[in-house]
Amino acid sequence: MDHDSSFSVAPVVRSELFDHSGYPALVVKDAIADYFRGKSGKRPSVSTSDPDVVINLHISNDHVDISLDSSVIPLYKRGYRSEQGLAPLNEVLAAGMIMLSGWDGTLPLQDTMCGSGTILIEAQMIANKIPPGKFRNFFGFTRWKDFDENLFIRMKKESEAQIVKSGTLVTGSDISEAAVRQAEANIRKAGLEGVISVEVADFKDVKRASGDGYLVINPPYGQRLKPDEIENLYSMIGSTLKHHFAGNKAWIITSGKEYLRNIGLKPKKKFTLFNGALECVFAGYELYEGTKKQASA
Repeated sequence: MDHDSSFSVAPVVRSELFDHSGYPALVVKDAIADYFRGKSGKRPSVSTSDPDVVINLHISNDHVDISLDSSVIPLYKRGYRSEQGLAPLNEVLAAGMIMLSGWDGTLPLQDTMCGSGTILIEAQMIANKIPPGKFRNFFGFTRWKDFDENLFIRMKKESEAQIVKSGTLVTGSDISEAAVRQAEANIRKAGLEGVISVEVADFKDVKRASGDGYLVINPPYGQRLKPDEIENLYSMIGSTLKHHFAGNKAWIITSGKEYLRNIGLKPKKKFTLFNGALECVFAGYELYEGTKKQASA
């Protein structure tokens, strides 16, 4: 930046040394302004609405980090989600869940509680090698004085040249017609309407897409349902998995880990993940016809 640039300071302060985060932010702002005034006799302007440069100030106890914000709009906001429900999954979390599940992009994948379609879209982006930032319209670094537009264009072309056309079956459903409409809108915006199919259906009525495949779902959390409704829901999920999804690997994310016992199956793997500030369990199940012993035999 230079004295003609506008800037802002975004503070995150967790320290007993400061009563108010605005004070250290003001110190940083004045220091930057004074530097340029001493160098050129002019000071850059401060803009809180649309600055050229955003500077992040992070203070933890007595440790201070000052950094340039190269994205400004958080990177998890891919840019394809124009529609969303009441409790949407963070896009980066959805992609991480798919990777943790062991899905490699070749076997069918279903999300039978798909909501606005985030898991489905992230799965096909992985399978088709679509760069996760492809749908973003803005990165903070494009306003920096040393931004090399030609280099950025070349890098984008190189990454988009890696995109493939996957034939992997990725399907979704949801009991809510409104949620399915939202998913369809987001799928269209991501340019994946030909490779993801969604329908209105109750989970208990859905069948597996094929013999071997993956099921990744995000059931309603306890904040959205009463405790007895949650217990019934998870019992139904367990029963449906046993009867309709033998041969599949099923993965479930939930903040109500105590309700997983209602599924009646023992997870083969479990991970602790965070959906925002909400601590969740991501549990994986291998589903068999009959018992595990019979399946092994």
